[in-house]
Amino acid sequence: MELDSQLRARRQGPGEPVMTYCYDVVYLCSKINADMSEQEKVQHILRGLSPSLMEKVMPDLTQPFTFDQLFARIQVHLLFSNTLNPPYAGFVTKEELNASIESLRKEIKEDVASTLTSFTAAIKDIIWSELKGSKTNEC
Repeated sequence: MELDSQLRARRQGPGEPVMTYCYDVVYLCSKINADMSEQEKVQHILRGLSPSLMEKVMPDLTQPFTFDQLFARIQVHLLFSNTLNPPYAGFVTKEELNASIESLRKEIKEDVASTLTSFTAAIKDIIWSELKGSKTNEC
């Protein structure tokens, strides 16, 4: 009976990813009744979906939706909203970006210098051994 209460009380939390919420509701549904119909699962999801997302995803509630149709609508909405407002936008200042770029440049320069030093040493060793080998063959 505790799972029934959890399912009835389950709402999408502020900032909670919609797919996390949906999968949690489906999980609770399967624990309560492994044979629960798809339509019942959809109804449980819709009941707790954030109102702002609900109006964007489900403008027409006159027809029943399958689980796959609901997920497809949610994914289209997420894709569209992330295209217009990427989740990373605004989190990095220009100064932070420039500092990161400079740090990467320095790291790359050090790696290249280290690699070139290793290659130079290896090439010197090869040349030296070739020269030794040619002098031995001349004698």
